[in-house]
Amino acid sequence: MKTETPEAHGIIDHSQEAKERLLASPGEPLFYGDWLRPVFMHYQVDPERLQPCVPFELDLRDGKAYVSLVAFTIRSLRPAWGGRWTSWILSPIATHELLNVRTYVRHGNEPGIYFVSEWIPNRLSVLLGPCTFGLPYRLGRLDYRHLHEEREGRFSGTVAARASKLRLMPFGYSQPGRAKENSPPIHRWVSREYHKSRQGRQNTRESPDALFRPSGAFGLSARHPAINRWAIFGCPSGTKLQSNIPKALALRYSAQWDPDPNSTRNLVQCPAGSLIEFLLERYTAFTSASSRRKFFRVWHAPWLQMEIEARVHDDSLLCANFPWFPSARLVAANYSPGAEQVWMGRPHWVDR
Repeated sequence: MKTETPEAHGIIDHSQEAKERLLASPGEPLFYGDWLRPVFMHYQVDPERLQPCVPFELDLRDGKAYVSLVAFTIRSLRPAWGGRWTSWILSPIATHELLNVRTYVRHGNEPGIYFVSEWIPNRLSVLLGPCTFGLPYRLGRLDYRHLHEEREGRFSGTVAARASKLRLMPFGYSQPGRAKENSPPIHRWVSREYHKSRQGRQNTRESPDALFRPSGAFGLSARHPAINRWAIFGCPSGTKLQSNIPKALALRYSAQWDPDPNSTRNLVQCPAGSLIEFLLERYTAFTSASSRRKFFRVWHAPWLQMEIEARVHDDSLLCANFPWFPSARLVAANYSPGAEQVWMGRPHWVDR
């Protein structure tokens, strides 16, 4: 893990650097599109818990890892060539809401973001995203009301999705196998924590604080920290997950301008060397699908943004999918009217 400090950060035109880096590859950009009304909610996360879930080296700031929720609308996604004559090609997926859960990584000397997961309402995009760009798309219902035009500047949003019908790993209580890299997050968590408990010679059968306990002749139950309930995992291969995770999961949030009457409400670029610049001014996206790592680059003008006060009213969608999330702490939030004519590059394989 690499740590970046404000002192070492300096004043850098990240947008211009990103533009030059993107155009250095032939055939770029591939797409244009508009990213409208994004709300950013930033969480501080324990890097030791997050790193095993991320196939790239975390980019830390003062030893701290961050995960951001970014809720926005993508509009008029279109090929960068052909104008209106080719825009029809992407018309079925051109405009829709999107929630991405991203963390901050570095590969070689290039900083970027890593998409942990993304929810969108477009079924076709859910099919195309993983096989083309490696994007971890999931289907959901999204409703955003980011109304900065109102005097109080009110924002709200809901992302709803059904709990996944996960299938169990093929292991029994005595000989559980290790989860594969592309297994669902909850399976990877069970496998990792079980083997950790075995290595530490913990008494999983008798301890009241145990994470694991036997279930039937061949089963293994695990108490997932996100829901603090027992769920059976170690049944024969192909058996459906029997758990108490709610069938309907959601993220619900609201936000408003800083209520302090003395605060500035002007949109500004991210202050040089600030945490907000570290989190927002990123122009390379790293992805991973079926153990194959990819990246693509983007470019837009520097974000014009302002700080907002955000509250999360329901985070069951995140707690049920990410075992590191229950201990995450919301530390900041920002809003931007968005960026138009964003350049998006083609996907590239990551050199090993």
